[in-house]
Amino acid sequence: MLPDFFIIGAPKAGTTALATYLGERPDIFMCEPKEPQYFTFDFPGHRGVDRLDDYEALFAPAGPQVRVRGDASVWYLYSRQAIPEIARLRPDARLLALLRRPDEMVVSLFAQQRQTGIESAPDFGSAWHLENERRAGSAIPAGCRTPEFLHYRSVARYGEQLARVFLHFPKAQVKIFLYEELCQDPLRVYQETLGFLGLAPDDRSEFPVVNPYADVHSPLFQTGLTWLLGHARDLNRRVQSRLGVDLRKIRIHQPVIETLQRLNLNLEAPRPLLDPKLRQEIIEAYAPDIRNLMTLTGRNLSHWLEPSSS
Repeated sequence: MLPDFFIIGAPKAGTTALATYLGERPDIFMCEPKEPQYFTFDFPGHRGVDRLDDYEALFAPAGPQVRVRGDASVWYLYSRQAIPEIARLRPDARLLALLRRPDEMVVSLFAQQRQTGIESAPDFGSAWHLENERRAGSAIPAGCRTPEFLHYRSVARYGEQLARVFLHFPKAQVKIFLYEELCQDPLRVYQETLGFLGLAPDDRSEFPVVNPYADVHSPLFQTGLTWLLGHARDLNRRVQSRLGVDLRKIRIHQPVIETLQRLNLNLEAPRPLLDPKLRQEIIEAYAPDIRNLMTLTGRNLSHWLEPSSS
């Protein structure tokens, strides 16, 4: 019951959109939740599923018409343990990676983490310059159970991350797209993905925007709600280990908290403009890895070394 393919990352690079498009085909089964994060053993606070049998059960509802099953957990690429574990259990799996230029990705990730309550910094510049403190264990929001997600100088090191992938999987089993390609020509990305998965093309022509930008009205409120969710998961683990009762099958609290989090979203918030000096600082921090990525993939990403217009 293990999946046949994995969308391994990166965050904020179009993975939700691609997973949504694929999951609407009857011969593809995408598990629910979209990101079980089972294989991120180095990020235990973020794993939605802890046991292998529970993870396999996520794919049990796949009907007889399904030809491939997929897991779209976007932190697998960043994790140091996920890819080796996937290779151990599914060495024949196919991996999909979507990459976004780092100066855009980290800012978008910051906004996403404010939405989910694990980031409380008032703006990205503050979060970027808090990293040394956070690596030392301070200035970490109460709702953040995985401080590594706040290491914005590391999360988009795709060259380093893909080098790790290629230690465990041959390049023929790894398909790489750029976020800009998905935005500009989603049909091509979609059809190429189907071919990579061994599936026939279809006549799909509509590719709506998925997971649009939003901010939060109160970061403190969002962080508090995320803290409550985390402690509820801890309670479930303790009850399950002692009594054998899985509270996730009840989940009375989770819909209430998630509803409150949605109500706290500000869908009308404009995207903040990034200071040009800060953008240049981000590009320079990632420049060595971008060059490494170009060597590793043979793709020309020199435009990533220049400021974008967004």
